[in-house]
Formats: sequence, C-alpha cells, structure tokens
Amino acid sequence: MARDLSEFEFDPAILDGFTLEQLKCDACSGYGNCGYRMYKIKDGKPVLICQQKKKKLAALRDKERAQSGETAE
Repeated sequence: MARDLSEFEFDPAILDGFTLEQLKCDACSGYGNCGYRMYKIKDGKPVLICQQKKKKLAALRDKERAQSGETAE
C-alpha cells in the first residue's frame, strides 16, 4: 500500500516571505535532530527547512517593520 505523501508537498506559503536559501537547514545540532527541521518535497527532491531560522528572521523582520511604522501584509 502506497503512503500518502501529500502532507510533505512543498507549499511556498510556508516560507513566510523568505527564500529557501534563507531557511535552509544547516544541521546546526550536528545530527539534524534538533526538532526544528521541517521536511518537504519540491520537484521530487527533499527540502529541509529550519523552523528556528524562520522564527528568528520573522522576529527581526517584524521588529524592523514596527520601528519603521510599517504594517504586516
């Protein structure tokens, strides 16, 4: 029986406005088991997204927007 992999399909919305290169997992724990790694499939290949980088970059972006008076889209 084939496993349904639709939950692993890549959706650009998960990047929250960042690029794949910005959010690429660097396996900073040394083993890739930090708990922040998100696996997705894009064009038949695995994509590893670091949720910790995403959170940090989003916080920095939000802080810069707040300081400049911008509002989130």
